[in-house]
Amino acid sequence: GREFAATNGDWSARAVPLAHEVAGFFRPALFALFGAAGFLLLLTCTNVAGLLLARGTVRTREVAVRSAIGAGRSRLVQQFLTESAILAVLGTAAGVAIAAAGVSLLAAVAPIELPRMAAATVDHRVLLFAAFVAGVTAVACGIIPALLMARADIQAPLKESGRGADGGSARRIRSVLVAGEIGLAVTLLIGAALVARGF
Repeated sequence: GREFAATNGDWSARAVPLAHEVAGFFRPALFALFGAAGFLLLLTCTNVAGLLLARGTVRTREVAVRSAIGAGRSRLVQQFLTESAILAVLGTAAGVAIAAAGVSLLAAVAPIELPRMAAATVDHRVLLFAAFVAGVTAVACGIIPALLMARADIQAPLKESGRGADGGSARRIRSVLVAGEIGLAVTLLIGAALVARGF
């Protein structure tokens, strides 16, 4: 610039990280897409946890019988955690399959060309992240119903008489769970829609 001021005087140089240069402009949009996926994950986890809690209130008699014939609390917790782990594994397998199809779909319908979209794929890092999220989700969705059922009073369900006896408290608990689940699901769904619209 000093030697050739007429042609190079206005030029300057600036060093930036390669990742920022490649995806810097799209970084907020990609974070918005990640946020929408997080909202959907929370929505699914909320629904699964609510269903497990509601199902747990229906199974109070079964849990009481198991406790009466000698099943310890750790065994009951293990049973509920196993059920939630199976749900998490099935959900993760379906999610990975949808993600593999969604990557190519996103590349086809994106209004602008996203950087390195052609190289995007479901690789081992994605699978490890999915496995980690599945494990956390299984514990989070399974431990609360498990602990609630394991600590429940086993005498009351066994004393109930009648074939379809259903206490008013159990009905109230199920109603509260359903109402809370619907409210939280609507909130999370609106949040995911707004983030997706921002993307």
